Amino acid sequence: MRMRNSLWPDSTSTNKEEIENYFSNMSNDIQECFLIEDSEKPVGFIELNIRNYAEGSDYERIPYVEGWYVDESHRGKGWGKH
Repeated sequence: MRMRNSLWPDSTSTNKEEIENYFSNMSNDIQECFLIEDSEKPVGFIELNIRNYAEGSDYERIPYVEGWYVDESHRGKGWGKH
């Protein structure tokens, strides 16, 4: 929740519901979510979806990064390379 609120500060009222929907398999916006942990503490995440449209694509099913966040103190350490 903390990281989602940092990434999407205008959506703090709906972030909790989005998380609950994901964990109850009812989310339309998040197919997969992966956490980045450092010393067992969450420091980042990426949320993935399959969309039926993405600008510039002619395909009907498009893998899409809905959100990607890394705490400022952990940026520049190559988390996105792996």
